[in-house]
Amino acid sequence: MMMETKDVGKLILPRMLTLITCDDGVSGVDAMPLDMIIPISSRPNIIMIVLPPECKTFQNILGQEKFVINVLPRTYLDKILGCAKTYPRGVDKLGQVGLTSYPSEKTGLKRVKEAKAWIECRLSNKMKVGENMLVFAEPECIEVDDSIYIDGDIDIVKIDPPMRISESGFVGIHSGG
Repeated sequence: MMMETKDVGKLILPRMLTLITCDDGVSGVDAMPLDMIIPISSRPNIIMIVLPPECKTFQNILGQEKFVINVLPRTYLDKILGCAKTYPRGVDKLGQVGLTSYPSEKTGLKRVKEAKAWIECRLSNKMKVGENMLVFAEPECIEVDDSIYIDGDIDIVKIDPPMRISESGFVGIHSGG
């Protein structure tokens, strides 16, 4: 069966769903579910995320030049997806969905306490491609929960992050469902 080339994203799955956090520019915490995160260089370390240019999170990242990638277990999927809802500036999105914010190590931003891994990033570049913005960032601090760090490696199965398998379908790593 032939597919439309516009549907290539349906084939390049699964992708790990994370939660991006940054300040909202007033006094709240902005949070956005995101599964388009790709490490693209190790010298220097560069991560690329893909965001629509009109989204509030992209504007906040541009303004502050920093953000946090939070990796949560699949048990928090509904709360992660709840962060896709629009809230007024000054509102702590994490608190609205039942997640806990607390200070990050380096960037001064809030991160998600329930996460098992955190990557604090500083914006290094951006580029428009098609309808999206590619945001390039350097990790400034990576922290993982002790429970997932085994013999010098990260045991992603112990995190069991949500993995996108379709437009609205998610599974875990070890459970398959």
